[in-house]
Amino acid sequence: MITNYNVNSAIQVTSITNIDMLSLSQVDLLQDASLQINAAALLSKIGRMDLPMKFHELIPALVSGIQCTQESIMYPSITQIEQSTFRTMQFNAMNAMKVLLDEMSTQRLLVDKKYRYEIAKSHLGKVVEYGLIPALGADFNIETMLKYAISTSQVVGHLMASSFSKLAEDSSAAAAVQEHAIGMFHEFLSHWLPRLSSPDTPIISTGIMELLCIQSNFIVELHATHKTSFKKYVESFLKLFYESYINSIGENNCEVSGCAAKDRLIITFLRFIANVTSSSDDALMASFFTPSLIQSLVPQLLLLFPSHMYINHDESEQDREYWQDNPEAFYLWDSQKSSEDDIGCSAQNLFVALIESSWGKDHIIPWLTGLLTNVKAQQVCISVEAGRDATSVTLESLIASMPLAYNKSCGNMEQQLILQWEAVYIGAGLAGDILETGSFTFKSWFESILGPGLELFANVESKTSLLEPSIPALYALASHCDYLENRTACLELVSTFIAYVKVFAGKLSPVVLNAIASPLPSTWDDAIDQNLLLKRNVLGIISCVASCVGPQQASILYPMALPMIDNAFQSDELVFLVEDALQLWYVFLQMLTRYDALVGKLFVHAGKLSTVDHVV
Repeated sequence: MITNYNVNSAIQVTSITNIDMLSLSQVDLLQDASLQINAAALLSKIGRMDLPMKFHELIPALVSGIQCTQESIMYPSITQIEQSTFRTMQFNAMNAMKVLLDEMSTQRLLVDKKYRYEIAKSHLGKVVEYGLIPALGADFNIETMLKYAISTSQVVGHLMASSFSKLAEDSSAAAAVQEHAIGMFHEFLSHWLPRLSSPDTPIISTGIMELLCIQSNFIVELHATHKTSFKKYVESFLKLFYESYINSIGENNCEVSGCAAKDRLIITFLRFIANVTSSSDDALMASFFTPSLIQSLVPQLLLLFPSHMYINHDESEQDREYWQDNPEAFYLWDSQKSSEDDIGCSAQNLFVALIESSWGKDHIIPWLTGLLTNVKAQQVCISVEAGRDATSVTLESLIASMPLAYNKSCGNMEQQLILQWEAVYIGAGLAGDILETGSFTFKSWFESILGPGLELFANVESKTSLLEPSIPALYALASHCDYLENRTACLELVSTFIAYVKVFAGKLSPVVLNAIASPLPSTWDDAIDQNLLLKRNVLGIISCVASCVGPQQASILYPMALPMIDNAFQSDELVFLVEDALQLWYVFLQMLTRYDALVGKLFVHAGKLSTVDHVV
């Protein structure tokens, strides 16, 4: 009963065409933003529970309110006060519909999807005619109309998001309305996106930037969800978003933007180009991504890879405060960014899409291989980073050693050189096996170029001297970390250092061996509850050490390692360690020159272990 009363009241209020029919108290209620927001939230909660089985009048009432207020606004004799009031009523109805559709779009039941399609088929036309068209009109940037344009764009996005393909196949007028709406979005974006980088354009308001982000992201999601039906729009939006990306980046790749909304737009452009690259037909992509376009695009993408590439880029005040309050949590948050919220990740996704394409890799692989085989440039970079022979590195050699374009406005030249090569190495890692299709191999490159260069970071007299201060520091850092992911990363880096020594130094010195092994028993014992997974890292470190030292030194590890292996075999709580323990046991057995009773004691578990398949 309460529901029906509220719906009927809504119909009466939104159908008013004369401002004189409203009392002053009703006008105050209409203009109370806080009250309207709460009312919209309440409607959405009721709608989520009752739609589509009950509350049928709600959507038609809101659409009727949007239509009636727009018709009232168009009266020739309407006063400015009346127009303002009707715009407020119109915005309230549209915002209520937006919040309601937000709630409905979280539901995944078939009946909900069918109902959303019915809403789109029945009401999309009126929402576009009485909402989107006037909202994006000449005076849309008035504050009230800007808010209305944002809500209207979101409503149209909701109506088309789940029903785009069905509406496109529909013989009703809804298909034409949908095509008209896409055209309006393209026209609006084409008008405003070029202004972002125009020096003659005044500062664009936050509201307009938000509207551009909403419409651009809607196009990306629509293409991702309805690739086949969206096919005829791909070329026009690809051209628009690519040009907008190039203009937004500009010549100064050091500083992408000081505006979070503009960064969001750049991410949206990159996501759309990557999605299209991965899913569209080769003929269209090959005609768009010409060799000259790829040659100019790929170096720009690489410059975006490391998030700290923007030397002059100012993080937001909120990010700075987060870093100062909790550096460890900030590091985790920053390292877990995805292509939807980080420019670097979006650029990497597009790079992978390009290098995996049949028409892209033929241009990118030779270029990237050429950079990686430039021995002299990499040696200069390594010398600079290691702080060696700084006086012998001239300005000309620094510039000549930069694999990507040198930018005078990017601050410290040596830092720019290091960051550019970091970007190249990230690109090589992303290319992976594709890079090894020709004569290039990672193994030979590492052994002949990168590996010897890394020796500059260690004392010439002792290739393992770098480990002596590093290993205790890593253990200390791991003990001070609050998050398991960071503790794991520290211990994995210990294993990485040991692997480096195995390749280039051959053996571990007694000092380094003691620094590695001494903390392991306490680390094993302290790895309980949520830190239980750290036991796997302990076994991994011991396995790396045993592989690096000779049989005699490996036997020194037995009193520490064998009880850990035995514990892993016996404890039901440590069943996840069985394969790691088997791997370590296997390493020990390979090094035996004769039967060892301590190692042999583990064979008592052979019967139990043989009943389960394990990969070693």
